[in-house]
Amino acid sequence: MDFIHNENTTLSVEELEFERAYREQIVLLRLQVGDRDKPSVAAKVSLKRKDGKFFAPAGSLYRFTGGRMHFYTRGSTALLLPAGAYEIMAWRGPEHRVFRKEIELQRGKSEVLEVKFERWTDAWSRGWYSGENHIHANYGYGPWYNTPASILDMCEAEDLNVCNLMVANSDGDGVFDREFFRGRLDARSTPRTLLYWNQEFRSTIWGHMTFGNLGQLVEPIFTGFKDTTNPWDIPTNADLADRTRAQGGIASYTHPANNLDDPYGTAYSAKGLPVDVALGRIDTIDVMGSGYAASVPLWYRVLNCGFQVPATAGTDCFLNRINSSPPGWGRCYVRLPDKFDYKTWIDGERAGRSFISNGPMLELTVGDSAPGDTIKLTAPQIIRVRAGGWSQAPLDKTNWNSRSTTSCVLTAPAG
Repeated sequence: MDFIHNENTTLSVEELEFERAYREQIVLLRLQVGDRDKPSVAAKVSLKRKDGKFFAPAGSLYRFTGGRMHFYTRGSTALLLPAGAYEIMAWRGPEHRVFRKEIELQRGKSEVLEVKFERWTDAWSRGWYSGENHIHANYGYGPWYNTPASILDMCEAEDLNVCNLMVANSDGDGVFDREFFRGRLDARSTPRTLLYWNQEFRSTIWGHMTFGNLGQLVEPIFTGFKDTTNPWDIPTNADLADRTRAQGGIASYTHPANNLDDPYGTAYSAKGLPVDVALGRIDTIDVMGSGYAASVPLWYRVLNCGFQVPATAGTDCFLNRINSSPPGWGRCYVRLPDKFDYKTWIDGERAGRSFISNGPMLELTVGDSAPGDTIKLTAPQIIRVRAGGWSQAPLDKTNWNSRSTTSCVLTAPAG
């Protein structure tokens, strides 16, 4: 059929014929995702044909991370696929072993593949609960639109316990996800996955902050954006932090640095952080997340100046975009000896009873004390420090930073 399109010309298509040979190559693949305790769980799945093409179920909010397309699924999922060889990978957060399998789909033969996850560690059973401070469900420019239901699927699939989602502006007056703010846990929360819409306060000059445990949004939502209703650089970040803490919230600087040579040399870096920390207006710093390599030495400077500000995690992911990190890429594990609920987790994060990680599990004791405890010495003495780490991916070195101005690097074997 030949057709040349011209203005005011309409082409009517009444019937399209497809070769039957192509239709016969389509194969039904059904995935059943579970673990040792449950036959149906949420997970992240990547399905790649041997020629490099990725596939996802029709209607899924597929995304790319680290060069691989993936989609989220819960329990059973059916896909119609061309016959051929495929590689299937599946993840359920950093505490489960990665599932990997190669299959051959043959013409005229449907397949059922059971994806069963195994844990290599269980932080929950030891009283450690994961969470993070900086998740955008819908933000700026992205082709997808998320709801609390789709966010729950993603966060459960990442095995993330506390999920602080952000109400925030982008480049102008528009504020994203204000409609989801409740001043309490979202009704979709489950006993193991808590969803709470909070706020990212964005100042163009002083830096960005994440606020948690909010009963109401802290106004203004942003400062310093040209051609908006608030182009000025006031109120200050410290003022907003005070308003947050006055209602029982927690105030953190997020993605504080992105430049190893100059922590304040890039846009949106935390230029207000030194003064705000010195004045005691900041609870934590989101070290694990965007700009991690530059944020760590900045945090060490804070510690070496004598300020006890815990490190927390804020991935700064954009879940309505195809290319973005997943929720909980960086996470903060908080130790709660008695019970797990949102306020108790926030209190533990504020107190520093925690460690941050993007996968490995860490352990640290100083004498009989754990992270978040305070040790007071009346005289010089020797204290035993015990540190450990384990991971399903190889570890090749350990960095140690003391309260002195020196640090050492200890070489460790892979494993």
